[in-house]
Amino acid sequence: MHNSLAQHEDIQLQNTSSEPQIIIDVDGDFGDKGRRYELQAGFIGYVEANLADRFLTDRPRWIQEYEEQPIPPVPGEPEVWVANCTGNPFLPAEIKVSRVTKGAQDDYTIANPLRTPIMVKRPIRGGQEKVQTPDGSDYQMINKPGFTFKFPPYSRRRMALRYGKWNEERDLRQMENRRGSVKMCPAPTSFEPSVRWTLADMQSWCRLVAPQKFVDEPLASLLVPHKKDELTVTEDADMRRELFSAIFFLLIDEQQHTPNREEFNAFVELERVNPTKKPKVVTPAPKPRKRGDGGITVDVVE
Repeated sequence: MHNSLAQHEDIQLQNTSSEPQIIIDVDGDFGDKGRRYELQAGFIGYVEANLADRFLTDRPRWIQEYEEQPIPPVPGEPEVWVANCTGNPFLPAEIKVSRVTKGAQDDYTIANPLRTPIMVKRPIRGGQEKVQTPDGSDYQMINKPGFTFKFPPYSRRRMALRYGKWNEERDLRQMENRRGSVKMCPAPTSFEPSVRWTLADMQSWCRLVAPQKFVDEPLASLLVPHKKDELTVTEDADMRRELFSAIFFLLIDEQQHTPNREEFNAFVELERVNPTKKPKVVTPAPKPRKRGDGGITVDVVE
């Protein structure tokens, strides 16, 4: 069953306008008849295929399939991956910031801006390049065209090492409460969740990798199992997207172990056979104490 994971057909859309774009489900095709569906201004993300088709049909001027713009390569240079780190549900909901007013420091609390997913854009100059003059008699410096790094929420992009370092250095220049919007991260593996996985498989992956991170609400509710046909197609898609917004930050955490397909299949099979089986937490073994015995030292464990 799990050797070939079921995949949902979702489409990545972009709202190119500065206003929310909406459609109304007149016939109940996506769940509730009369329900309003909205893509916020600047939205980039995956949408369930049938709903995406309706947006593309009804709002073609502003809703388009998203196409990632290529980042110029640097021949011979190692490549790294850089992630958009906004929209992290594991971060505190509020943070403390300080400001100086009339010579006195004022501490206050604000909503954590890194909890909100946003498109991160970083324009960079193209630099200069030494080229031969048209008549071939000399060399001249020309300005290369610049470009803009674009990181949609919950995405990683591959680029030359120099660009990875540049993005992290530029991040340090942001306002203090905005630092951490991007970072270099591990490369994607050949086996990891996506919004196209089934909700049940995504929930199993979370229980395998980091169950301790889904203990408190609202994250705990994302791992509640649902019976077949309990959710509408749209509700299922919404839950998969919300759960992936948490999974993504486990994938880009270099300290986090991400299982391969064989490990995942074995865990899912155990869950199927014995769903109440708890994870085994390894505890330290007793430390051996040493004693002398006729000039010979032996280890004694009690």
